[in-house]
Parts: sequence; C-alpha cells; structure tokens
Amino acid sequence: MTFDQILVEVKAERQRQDKQWGGYAHDSGHSKNDWIALIAKHAGKAAFCPEEDDEGWTQRMVVVAALASAAIEAQG
Repeated sequence: MTFDQILVEVKAERQRQDKQWGGYAHDSGHSKNDWIALIAKHAGKAAFCPEEDDEGWTQRMVVVAALASAAIEAQG
C-alpha cells in the first residue's frame, strides 16, 4: 500500500468515526490522556492479530492512525 493509499484509508476511517461519534463536538471533550488510552487500546488489538492476518492488522493500524489524527485535531 502506498502512502497516498494509506491517507485515503485513514481519511475514510476518520469520516466513519465522525459519523459514529459526532465529530469535533465529541472529540474535543477528550483529554490528551483519554486519546492515549484509546490509541493504546486499538494498538493493543493490532498486537493480538494473528501474524498471517495482514488485512486485519492493517485495518486496526488505520484506526490507530485515524484516532491519532482526531487527537491532534481536537487539541488544535
């Protein structure tokens, strides 16, 4: 997957998250530590993907990247 493809996937995941949770109005209520906990939770899920499950691992890492971008947005 190229960097541009990754960015497309992360953007789509951010849009999905915004639709599910309400976007900035919801995100801005999280502290920096809340974001770290959410990111760690989802990174942990990636750690438990079977080694041969490349697609599942990649999707979980896209979620982590989207959460990290949401955290940065919310603090800005």
